[in-house]
Amino acid sequence: DELVIEEKRIIWIHRFGQGMCEVLTLLPIDINRVEASSGPLFGHLHISTLRHDVEILMERLTRKNTFKARDLIEGLVVVAKQNLEIEGNSAEEKIDFLTKLTHVEI
Repeated sequence: DELVIEEKRIIWIHRFGQGMCEVLTLLPIDINRVEASSGPLFGHLHISTLRHDVEILMERLTRKNTFKARDLIEGLVVVAKQNLEIEGNSAEEKIDFLTKLTHVEI
């Protein structure tokens, strides 16, 4: 699986066989909940939407990538729902801004 996080959308590419995949695009405003959990090495990310028939579950992510994805996605949801602008000129500054909005230290 592959998760692409952009400023205006989240794209999930789910590969389920040789040459077969499903591509799902979500807008941050449509995301209801983001859950991340991990063990010592690996974690999983669960994204649920307002439409109950669409859910994303990514497993076997590294611990670092699990929580980084959660922070970025939740940051995008806050920006979309509160009608904020993403601050920063470079990609790194924008990532830092989104991460600081919702980051929980573990």
